[in-house]
Amino acid sequence: MMENIELQEKLYDQYREELQLAYKSCLHSGQFFAGEFNHHINEIWAIAKDEGFTEMDFQEIIDEVANQYVDSVIYPFPTLMHTAA
Repeated sequence: MMENIELQEKLYDQYREELQLAYKSCLHSGQFFAGEFNHHINEIWAIAKDEGFTEMDFQEIIDEVANQYVDSVIYPFPTLMHTAA
């Protein structure tokens, strides 16, 4: 059981880092390019989903990473609500 928790935490950290890099790569001269970010999200989600990552955790990271632009994000799965403040 402990190994599974450690794996989930490792995946969470890995995808947070990947999404942060994707987010930074979509900022050009201080402007956020949501379409570009959404493309990255879809690619990252395809891999994360195959590794057993949950939609809730993925959305949580996106909401954290892109929080001021979260209304521009198109999630690759249905969402009930955005959790960003």
